[in-house]
Amino acid sequence: MNDLLNTNSTNYDAAVKNFLELVSRMRTAQKEYFSTRSRSALIQSKELERKVDLRLLDFAEQQSANRVRQRICGTVNF
Repeated sequence: MNDLLNTNSTNYDAAVKNFLELVSRMRTAQKEYFSTRSRSALIQSKELERKVDLRLLDFAEQQSANRVRQRICGTVNF
């Protein structure tokens, strides 16, 4: 996921697809929890939320690194 913003990367489409699938799984788990209030559904929902949050953090860090690179080199790596 580290190269998510680099659209020249051959992994870009796969990274986006994997992220969207992860978000979809998270939402399904959340809906399951709110309909059943089961402990196992809550645990699964929280774990998927944690994974989504980590991916978003990776995305933000990559974006920040690209801005720094742009300031230093005068180029954008999108």
